[in-house]
Amino acid sequence: MKWLQRLTDRLVLCPSTHPLDAGTKVRETIQVGNDSIEVWTDSFSSGTDNASKILIIKFPGTGGRAENASVHPAECFSADSVLWTINPFGYGGSEGIATLQRYPEMVNAIGAAATERFPDRKIVVIGNSLGGMSAVLFAAQFDVAAVLLRNPAPVHQLIRYRKRYLVPSIGLSRFVAAQIPFQLDAVENAKRCSAPCLFVSSRRDRVVPPDYQQRIVDAYGGEIELFQLPDAGHETPVPEELQDAYFAAAQRLGIAAALN
Repeated sequence: MKWLQRLTDRLVLCPSTHPLDAGTKVRETIQVGNDSIEVWTDSFSSGTDNASKILIIKFPGTGGRAENASVHPAECFSADSVLWTINPFGYGGSEGIATLQRYPEMVNAIGAAATERFPDRKIVVIGNSLGGMSAVLFAAQFDVAAVLLRNPAPVHQLIRYRKRYLVPSIGLSRFVAAQIPFQLDAVENAKRCSAPCLFVSSRRDRVVPPDYQQRIVDAYGGEIELFQLPDAGHETPVPEELQDAYFAAAQRLGIAAALN
């Protein structure tokens, strides 16, 4: 039912279209069906001779915008990196309406464009919060060298079982969850992933509680390094006292990507 799909999109997505300063990033587009989506491109050179070449693809969270994305974790990799950050349908200058129904189509188009434009670059895919859903789907379908996830959201399970969704979904949480395309089930897709993954988990996350994040960790088919932020909430930056350990973990992911 269309109204249930619209309710699901309203519950999950927080699109914005106001102009943002993208700094030095360059705007590109990828055609997805009759619409084009924005890809904001940046680069980071390690300055190392014979460095590996990597394409980093970032999927922001539910209210995130590609224009605001940093180059991280490119600065941790001994690689020459091109960074693509995605604005999904209805975000920024991307065409179409913001709907989960077209996310599988979008991920497929991004993967096809990446392999066509950069056939010699290894791919590292990154997802934050809701973006983890797209990142895991990408890693399950395309050849990737490494994955970085922070507080990834198993959206089907969150809507179906978390009490916070019962009221806004008018008690129809299970029916609402059923409107999300099955191809986006992060727990099922995690089983089909094989690339090494750095999983950053905020242990006081009230948006995606740790036990829901753990469902993806437990299902993930590749080698995983779990980096926990004990006192962090969903959007809390990595605390200063943990930054050295975190950057070391990101460097290990970069090494794994170069070798994979």
